[in-house]
Amino acid sequence: MKPLFWDLLIGAGAVSAADLKRCLELAFDKGLSLTDLLTTDGICTHKVVWQTIRLQRLIRHADLPMDMAIKVLTESIKTSQDVVTVLAELFQWQSNKIGYVSEVGRMLLEAEVVPPEVINKVLLEQVSQHLPLGTFLAEKGFITQNTLWSALKAASIADVGRLSRGEVIEYLKTAVKRGFLLELVLPEASDSKRPGEWVRLGELLATSGVVDEANILVALEGSMELGIPLGKYITSKSILTQEQVHKALEIQTLVSTGTITPLQATGVAKQVVGNGVPISEAIKKVRDTAEYVKRITESNKVIALDES
Repeated sequence: MKPLFWDLLIGAGAVSAADLKRCLELAFDKGLSLTDLLTTDGICTHKVVWQTIRLQRLIRHADLPMDMAIKVLTESIKTSQDVVTVLAELFQWQSNKIGYVSEVGRMLLEAEVVPPEVINKVLLEQVSQHLPLGTFLAEKGFITQNTLWSALKAASIADVGRLSRGEVIEYLKTAVKRGFLLELVLPEASDSKRPGEWVRLGELLATSGVVDEANILVALEGSMELGIPLGKYITSKSILTQEQVHKALEIQTLVSTGTITPLQATGVAKQVVGNGVPISEAIKKVRDTAEYVKRITESNKVIALDES
C-alpha cells in the first residue's frame, strides 16, 4: 500500500521525491512511521494524509483509477475540501459507490444493510459534522449500535483475510437479520482473535466503562478509516491521555502473558485507567474479590456485594 500512498502524494504535488527520500532516511534512523514524519516535519497536514489514505483504499479495491485519484487529491488540497465532497460535487462520481470511501460504508452497502440512497443522503452531512459514516448512521437511527459493531468487525476480518470477503458479507447479513452481533454467527476458527487468551483494546476500554460505548465506536471506526492504531486515535482525539492508553496496553499484555484473565482485566482497567490505582494494587484487589466471592459461593450463603 505504501507505493500507492507516495505515488498519490507526489502526483498531487503534496510532496516531492526529495521529501520522500528524506522521510525514508529519517524513518530508518529514528524508527518512526513515514506518515508521522510527514506531519511532524510540516510537509503535510494530518488532513492531507487522511484523504490520501482514503483514496489509496479506493484504488486498492479497484473503484478508482490512479489518474482520477490524483486529480481528486489535487483538488482536495487546493480547495481544502473532503474527498467525498470533491468526488460528489466536482467529479459526479457514481452515486452507488460514493459510500465506498468509508470501509464501514462499503461493508454496509455490500451486505445490503443500508441502501445507496440513504448513504448518498447523509454523506455530505456526515462530512460536515466530522463523524465517521457508520457512527453518523447509528446516531441518525439508520442502523443500530450492534450493526455498527458487527460492520466494524466484518471489515477488520475481511482485511485480515481469514475469510473471503463474500463469506464475511453473508455472515454479516445473517447477524443483522437476526439482530445478533457478528461474533455469534461466525465460525469460531474464523474470529480474528489471536491464539490463547487475548483482549482487544476497544473491548477492554468499553467493558471496563473507562470509555463509553458511543466513543469507542467512533474511535474504532475513525482509527480504521485513518489506518492508525486505536490507541493513537484515542489520544489524538483527547478521549484518553497517552499515559492512560499505555496503562491499558500494559493490562492487555498481562492478559496475553497469562498474568490475569480477560475478565480480571476488565476490573483492573476500571481501577488503573479510570481511577489511577497502581496496576499491582488493582490486580490484588481484583483477585482478592474473586477469591472472596468464590468462598461465599461455595459455602452456599447469599450475600449482597457493593460495586467495589
